[in-house]
Amino acid sequence: MGERWAGGTLAAAVSAAGGFGLIGGQDSEGGPAQEAWLREQIRLARDRTDRPFGVGFIVQFLT
Repeated sequence: MGERWAGGTLAAAVSAAGGFGLIGGQDSEGGPAQEAWLREQIRLARDRTDRPFGVGFIVQFLT
């Protein structure tokens, strides 16, 4: 696995405190494990807050 930045727990805490929490949408490697990790982080954030949060993607990693 590549480097991770911000996950669902942090995003939920920021959103619950009144900010706009973001989950880092990719790591430096990508692949199927990345997709599973991202789905889990979104689930964690949804379970921990009813406030809005986002998922950020850096376009360079998507091309």
